Amino acid sequence: MGWLHASCTEWKNEFSFEIYGRDEKLLIEGRDGSPEMQRLILDRDLPEMSPLETTCWEDAGADVSWRAELAVFLAAALEGRPPLVELPDAEATLETVAGAAPRQRLQ
Repeated sequence: MGWLHASCTEWKNEFSFEIYGRDEKLLIEGRDGSPEMQRLILDRDLPEMSPLETTCWEDAGADVSWRAELAVFLAAALEGRPPLVELPDAEATLETVAGAAPRQRLQ
């Protein structure tokens, strides 16, 4: 079983992606355009209620994906053409992930 939640209401460009298993959790987090590191964190539950074993990998490399995505969107707006990806594309992606039958489109 799994859950997917996406939100565009956060005022800062940050992401947090968590994957839970029976004995482990994987966390991917970071902020675009920030001096903070982007991190991959693995927490392992050890036997007999001992403290978690945590391993952390950090990447200080610049992630330009948000900047590139915004540039493509703004270019489309300034040129008066539709963006490369629109609401129906996002809905179809979520339906695929959820494995649900297509839902009624927003008007």
